[in-house]
Amino acid sequence: KAGTTQGGHAFRHVKKYEEERISKEDDRIQEIFAFIRVNYRQNITLSDLAEQLYLSTTYVSRYIKQKCNINFMELLNQVRLTHAMEDLMYTDDSILKIALDNGFASVAAYNKTFKEAYQTTPSEYRRQRRMEKGKNREEARQKKRQIEQRVEEYLQKNPFDISDDTNTMELTITADLDKIMDIRWDGYCCKMINAGSASILLDGGLQNQLLELKETLGIQYVRFWDIYAPNMYLDLHAEEGEQNYSRINGVIDFLVRNQLKPYIDLGFKPIRILRNAQTAIREEERSGGFASGEEAERFYRNLISFFISRYGMEEVSTWYFEVWEDNAIRFENDEGYTYAGMQAESHKAYFKQFSLIAGSIRSVLPEAKIGGGGFPIRLYGENGFAQILTVWKQEEEKPDFLSLNCFPYIMEYDHGKYYEKRNTDMDFVGHNIDAAKKALALAEFPEVELHVSEYSFSLSNRNMINDSCLVGGYLVQNAVSCLGKARFMGYWLFTDIYTEAKDTRGPLFGGCGLLTKTGVPKPSCYALDFLNRLYEDVLCISPNYIVTRSKRGSVRIVCHNMKKLNFQYYMTPEDEIRIQEIPGMLENREFLTIHIRLEHMRDGNYKIRKNQLNRLYGSVQARWQDLNMEKDLSMHELTYLKTISIPSSKVQVETVQDGILSFETLLEPNEIQYLYISL
Repeated sequence: KAGTTQGGHAFRHVKKYEEERISKEDDRIQEIFAFIRVNYRQNITLSDLAEQLYLSTTYVSRYIKQKCNINFMELLNQVRLTHAMEDLMYTDDSILKIALDNGFASVAAYNKTFKEAYQTTPSEYRRQRRMEKGKNREEARQKKRQIEQRVEEYLQKNPFDISDDTNTMELTITADLDKIMDIRWDGYCCKMINAGSASILLDGGLQNQLLELKETLGIQYVRFWDIYAPNMYLDLHAEEGEQNYSRINGVIDFLVRNQLKPYIDLGFKPIRILRNAQTAIREEERSGGFASGEEAERFYRNLISFFISRYGMEEVSTWYFEVWEDNAIRFENDEGYTYAGMQAESHKAYFKQFSLIAGSIRSVLPEAKIGGGGFPIRLYGENGFAQILTVWKQEEEKPDFLSLNCFPYIMEYDHGKYYEKRNTDMDFVGHNIDAAKKALALAEFPEVELHVSEYSFSLSNRNMINDSCLVGGYLVQNAVSCLGKARFMGYWLFTDIYTEAKDTRGPLFGGCGLLTKTGVPKPSCYALDFLNRLYEDVLCISPNYIVTRSKRGSVRIVCHNMKKLNFQYYMTPEDEIRIQEIPGMLENREFLTIHIRLEHMRDGNYKIRKNQLNRLYGSVQARWQDLNMEKDLSMHELTYLKTISIPSSKVQVETVQDGILSFETLLEPNEIQYLYISL
């Protein structure tokens, strides 16, 4: 670096602190650096920092000078310089963009700070460094990229040709066809799907997607909410016989006509699409605007009466009605969100609302299935939820089912602010259900069905891992682990259409949907497809597989080699993950060999039909990479993308002698397989 000024010394001093992360005992300096690291792009002041630390500005100023030998503004600017240097050397961004992106008020301010540290301007520094070292560095980087690309291409094209030094794991499945487990596979994880707000079900594109996959996935119930949106035309204050049900008719007519059943959330649930756990892309609040309890009772009595008159009592009695509880989370533009916490009075207000709605509906249709309230166990914990249920138990109207939403996050509180921290527990859904069951027992609550009305790998609808094979494995693992624990597990979300916004120009953008916005199935969709093909009788089950059989002796197996994510994933903002970075975020890249031994089979020649879902077969994300991740694909290219993004199909023949069928199969990282074995 040019120059050895005080600024240059300070820069190196700060770097040393950053690299060594200082001492764990020095909490205050850690807090200072953490505050600056998070906020260096903003126009922060010493007063802002002092307020964060609950200290005086004079004290904080002296403390920084003592620890770092520079003042606050010099420290802040050196951190800004650290981040700006990478942009300067490794991007073609303009000096103005680099300055503003890294917190400098102007190019002049950036130039002044930079010149004090390096005795030259950013433009001149960039030019000189690129002339001296840029060529060699870029050549080395290109060579590394080429090697990595060749390795990736080899692994994709030759997933079963593994060298002797490749790390592999082994797993043995032994199943006796005469020994059936007590538990039954009923496809519970595929029966209910979250479509989105009521109005989205009037979208022709979504309707077509839903009908295409209804039979494939075994969908029976379609969950939707926000029936009170202005574009649904329901008037909360309408007199008897004056309500306009035309829009809700359009939604439910479509479902009933196609042998699908509504799962309607009657709560005033907001429209909330998240970029990451802290930031909402879209947030629309809904509030109960009834003038009185009598008006609300009339609204719900009239609504259920209308449903019965149009669709029949027998049909409506098979529907589910959910009443969502407001969980006190509010997003505030780009400032993250607030969580006020749920007090006992808040829950009591919800119970009162539930009793009013349930009582109104049951007065017309006693058989109606009504429950709630989308409880996030991550907010309440086992004991907290038990306390909630203890209060609810005293109410006259009780739920027919309890609904939970389960996402892999933990609510934490730091410096006066709540935030969602990603949980590394990949069995988060099952553990949430277990906690709910324990809470029910603690509260001695009446027996009810448990529904996971919403769950997913991520809250973010801009997380590129949502489009990858890893989420397919995640769904299989959770479906197998939670078998017998819940009546429904409703995956969030059916299609990316619901999560579109201005930034969703390309065919893939990290949405939680099973389908892309143009209707191409993602690996998560194929994973549920595999699960829906299983037989009812279960022979054996573990986190990595489930083996089922038919009455006639055929066997169907679903297995996976899902990989956990390493620290790089949890340290990277969800909406900043690049597709190319995903392989490096895996805990390991070991292949999995599964040895399968089936006993008490009839002798003869069996066909083993194998469907493989991995990066080479069935990954729309990988195939989009082959198209250079072009955002503006032609109609022909979109059709091509859908055509080639399907799992592979292979058939092999094995002979059974003495009642034993023994073979093995190999799975690459994050691969899922469906095996169908029949005479």
